[in-house]
Amino acid sequence: MRKLLVFALIFSALQMRSQDDTTIVEIDPVVTRYFRVSGLPFAGYSERAAILGAPYLDHPSIIGGPSQVYYTVCEIDTSASWYYRKTFYDPLFVLTGDDSTTYYRIEANPFFQTTAGVELDASSSNRTLYENERGAFIRGQIGRQLFFNTTIMESQTVTTRYMDSYIENREVVPGQGIARRFGTNGWDHRWASGNISYTPSQYFNFSLGQGRFFYGNGYRSLFLSDNSLNYPYFRIESTFGPVKYVNLWTQMYDIRNSVMAGDGNRKKWLSTHYLSWNVTDRLNISFFESVMSGSDTNNTGFDVSYLNPIIFYRPIEDQIGSRLGNAVLGIGGSYDILKQVRKPNRLDDVYRLRAYGQFVLDEFNVAALRDNSGSWLNKFGYQLGVRYSHVIERYNGDMIGISLLAEYNHVRPFTYTHRETLTNYAHYSQPLAHPLGTDFKEWVFRAQATYNRWMLTLHYSVAERGVSEIINGEYFGQGSDLWVTYNNRSRDEGYYAGGSPSVMINNFRVEAFYEFNPSWKMGLFASLGYRSGPMYPLVTEDVNPLQTSDSWWINFGLRTDLFRSFSDI
Repeated sequence: MRKLLVFALIFSALQMRSQDDTTIVEIDPVVTRYFRVSGLPFAGYSERAAILGAPYLDHPSIIGGPSQVYYTVCEIDTSASWYYRKTFYDPLFVLTGDDSTTYYRIEANPFFQTTAGVELDASSSNRTLYENERGAFIRGQIGRQLFFNTTIMESQTVTTRYMDSYIENREVVPGQGIARRFGTNGWDHRWASGNISYTPSQYFNFSLGQGRFFYGNGYRSLFLSDNSLNYPYFRIESTFGPVKYVNLWTQMYDIRNSVMAGDGNRKKWLSTHYLSWNVTDRLNISFFESVMSGSDTNNTGFDVSYLNPIIFYRPIEDQIGSRLGNAVLGIGGSYDILKQVRKPNRLDDVYRLRAYGQFVLDEFNVAALRDNSGSWLNKFGYQLGVRYSHVIERYNGDMIGISLLAEYNHVRPFTYTHRETLTNYAHYSQPLAHPLGTDFKEWVFRAQATYNRWMLTLHYSVAERGVSEIINGEYFGQGSDLWVTYNNRSRDEGYYAGGSPSVMINNFRVEAFYEFNPSWKMGLFASLGYRSGPMYPLVTEDVNPLQTSDSWWINFGLRTDLFRSFSDI
């Protein structure tokens, strides 16, 4: 007999609409299939298996790390062989137990990506591309309140020329670890993540680990995204009715040789507060604040004053007599223009049209804002977007899903920078918010269609980004370089998002993906990509203008679709 079993490890940050408070629940097949065909991408989910509209979740804007809903879809056919079930349905390894005192479940799966391809560049010879990535992903729970997961990965890759220039400049692979040369054109890198999560009640969740987070409703986030490498953290999540409050304390690193402390990377600390309030069943408002602390000039450690979970950070800095912290404030929200959730015990359409946005504030000057002079003091950004998802369950059991997104991101020069470069809003040479960092205007368009285990993705983004300048032999960040102090500028006015000078970056990708094992998101894919834009570093001068690339590439292979990394930069 064929039965669809769904096990969901649900943390208090994202509570399922269930009839009990247990952390493992069974979900009916219609809801399960809705999970499988929707597409809200972020770290820890496969795009095909994530929820888009999240009608069955509270606070969908709080996602990442221990806040994720981990689930495994296992279609069990007792007549199928062990090899068939492990290949197409089950986790590779499962250990479970349930008696009168203890419940436990442990899953272990391989994590790998094996791809091949070719880059077709109009300005140079073709390049053979490949990636050999392998690792393991383990997750589980002990009892009804304790959860854990860990991932380890190592990879060798030969990538496109523009990405090669990015890695050469930043010394990291986007979203992953420090890059080391492998062969002539290749890179070797590795990373690890993991966390332990404890949920003593429906009101609180405590987690400790190495991971990354994403706050927002869109494809990008201007607050905190999963763009950078994993980092050590401690997190408290509190839920009281329609209000959810998150405290996050992390340790970050600056890996630049110019700021190294002895033989190690320089440490810095990010402390954040995030509040999400479901005002109505359609309207959500969120508030965000963070401060990055540390010092270029002295070995300042973490100040315990930042451990206060319910106070604004700026008053803390005034109280302790320190202005070394780089503070960022934000407000966000979403409104469901159209919304239909599944009616009980019916095969029905599920759809949602959601408008969302974010506003992030680093610093501003009212007088300069009024005269529209483009003052460097006005450091802020905003995001506007709309997302539509529609999932149809047919009576023959087929699932059809459509996801559409249009998003605009606008960040002024100098946003996220600071007087000291160590305390910029970055970690491991990667921005903590938008992957373009600062000083840009960007449009993103995405369309996804799913049919059972198939997914087709279309992606197009276009960005106008400011660049740094060398004037008479002197380097000026001009507000476009996160790793340069905001005091490094050639003027005080005339700064606008997208900069002057600026460059255009176009990214296009179409991909077909077939997920043959939903339990560990293993599947086959083929993709076609295109990019036109500058090579890195983004610095221009009269005698040495920016190098540009205009290339197509084709990739195909086998991958575990658990974590995303950004290549549209």
